[in-house]
Amino acid sequence: MTPSRDEVIRMANEAAMPLRVLSDEYCDAVGLPRGTVGGINGVTIGDVERFGALVAAAEREACAQICDVYAAGADECEYVPKIDSAKYCAEDIRARSAA
Repeated sequence: MTPSRDEVIRMANEAAMPLRVLSDEYCDAVGLPRGTVGGINGVTIGDVERFGALVAAAEREACAQICDVYAAGADECEYVPKIDSAKYCAEDIRARSAA
């Protein structure tokens, strides 16, 4: 699920990458569309969204690799139920946030 614009702004602010909706007066003065989101040093919401997409893609791939390991193990060990493999896979993915 893709985060909404408001969620991206909130997460960017939590990560000390302050973003805010620029005032209509400022947008009019510099020729930007009203409602433009901007931040420090010219960082835009598009920049943050692209960065977030790269981070999310890397995390998804890392999680998929964990699942691949369990899938290979479950295929090799007939006595390991696939549901257990899925459970262990989920536990290991969640453990990534603690690392």
